[in-house]
Amino acid sequence: MNGKKIMDLGAGSGYFSVKLAEKGAHVIAADVSNEFQDALKKRIEENNLENIELRKIPYDSPDLSNNEVDMVLIVNTYHHIENRIDYFSKVKKGIKLNGELVVIDYFKKELPVGPSVDHKIDLETVKSELEKAGYTQLDVNVDLLPYQFIIRAK
Repeated sequence: MNGKKIMDLGAGSGYFSVKLAEKGAHVIAADVSNEFQDALKKRIEENNLENIELRKIPYDSPDLSNNEVDMVLIVNTYHHIENRIDYFSKVKKGIKLNGELVVIDYFKKELPVGPSVDHKIDLETVKSELEKAGYTQLDVNVDLLPYQFIIRAK
């Protein structure tokens, strides 16, 4: 992660942003929520974290420049995004040539964690949407985490 530029899309409270920054990545903590951005700003200041940049983003765009980042990480947030094919094609433009999008989200079934089943999106739908958004290589892992799948998309 050292030296990599990573967007944590839907960064929320900054759990992953902080972990990635501690590993030496330059992190763009992106979220649509002012509350989360304010809380994370406070956390950054309190912990003297220098390699996290806050970015308030609109609902319909990741607000990335072309080839801006090595990786976009989106954890438990995929199901919140509307017009996903369009949205993730914008994400793809923001990722450098050898970079990747990493999607971690809940399996679409009753689980002790996460949103209700009707808010979850099944894995096949996610894969199909990412392919339509222009990702040609999808590496899917369903065994690493008990409640979530991981997709590494290029």
